[in-house]
Amino acid sequence: MLSVLELADIFLDRTTEDEVGLGEIRGILRVRCPGWTDREQEEIARRALTLLLERGLIYVKRGIPFANESHLIFSDARQLLGSVEIMAPVVQVTFVATDEGWEYYSTGRKLARDPDSGTI
Repeated sequence: MLSVLELADIFLDRTTEDEVGLGEIRGILRVRCPGWTDREQEEIARRALTLLLERGLIYVKRGIPFANESHLIFSDARQLLGSVEIMAPVVQVTFVATDEGWEYYSTGRKLARDPDSGTI
């Protein structure tokens, strides 16, 4: 079974390549969590994304990419993650690696192997 930390590593990997929207998050969940209900997938995704946000490894943008999107401050991003329907979104949200996220990823570190990662 996929852990929150393993999924966070997968999400961080994707955000270092490009901005990641909820559609791509859903695609990752369907591949990595086959047989899980939408609710189970949404819960693990929310926990993994929140962990990345709280560690300062990603930030969240809301709105139409490259048009009217805005970088959300931490408290707004945390609130949005707590309420957005990941499996059936009604808002456009993208996740982007921070400079710290890039550094963490580029050094080959993995949350699933980092004893200081903690869990959510």
